[in-house]
Amino acid sequence: MGKFSRYGQNAEDLYVRQGKTLQDISELLGISMQTLSRWKQKYDWTERRRIYRVSMPGTIQILEDVLKEKIEQLRELQAQDVDGKQIDGITKLVASIQKLKREDDLRSQTIRVMSEFSRFIKQKNLKERELDLVINLVQEFFDFVRDV
Repeated sequence: MGKFSRYGQNAEDLYVRQGKTLQDISELLGISMQTLSRWKQKYDWTERRRIYRVSMPGTIQILEDVLKEKIEQLRELQAQDVDGKQIDGITKLVASIQKLKREDDLRSQTIRVMSEFSRFIKQKNLKERELDLVINLVQEFFDFVRDV
């Protein structure tokens, strides 16, 4: 079993989803920088990270990380040093995260329902031309929902 099959997915996740540097990953997993650099280039981790960061889960992760930072900063302050602006900022951040999670959940539910609809349509005795039309429309809808 090669290094990539043992550590590749974990290393990629640390880089793409968790935003770790190759140096961090090298230290965490005990893999050389040279190997990680090769994997990063071969499997296009930079592009995958960019795509993840602009995706709904990526955006939520970034906001949750900012929230954690702000909460840690508040913990370091004395109660009398905390002002309303800081609390208001955290409250707005929590509300934004919750809204994005609801939207992401709605998108997931929509895709799940449309998948079931596709299965339902396939069971009907439609002519090939009609079936192709419905399948194409469903695929266009999936693309639309994904891009919204």
